[in-house]
Amino acid sequence: MKIQTTVAICIIHVYATLIGLADAKRKSDVSDCGVAGTWKNQLGSKVTFSCKNGQINGKYNSAVGNAEDYYSLTGRYTRAGTDDNAVVLGWVVSWNNQMFGNSNSSTSWSGIYYPGERIIRTQWLLTRFKERNDYWKTTMVNHDEFTPIK
Repeated sequence: MKIQTTVAICIIHVYATLIGLADAKRKSDVSDCGVAGTWKNQLGSKVTFSCKNGQINGKYNSAVGNAEDYYSLTGRYTRAGTDDNAVVLGWVVSWNNQMFGNSNSSTSWSGIYYPGERIIRTQWLLTRFKERNDYWKTTMVNHDEFTPIK
């Protein structure tokens, strides 16, 4: 009787472990950032996010400058707030030299998504290459608000 009980407990333990691993894999395959999908800002620029385990990847198309199709983006996110529904996030896009008047540049966004508002509110820094004597002109600061595209 003792051997049967031990074997039964082992089988139950192995089965429970396998189910747990399958559930964990399923959960990790699903976007857990709360902002996955396509969004647009007040100027008509579009951003698409996919995210997993704190990492954001996606693409960005600017409605200003001389954007050529979509540019890759990468960033990070973390859940925030008392119920973990808000998201603090940031991402970066590096532009080729055609985007802003023959000057290589990079833009970084840092913001918060409040699910009740369905808006990602960000501040951004755009830094573009300028010669040393024009260094004071290298960085612009502004903000964007992104809303989901259905």
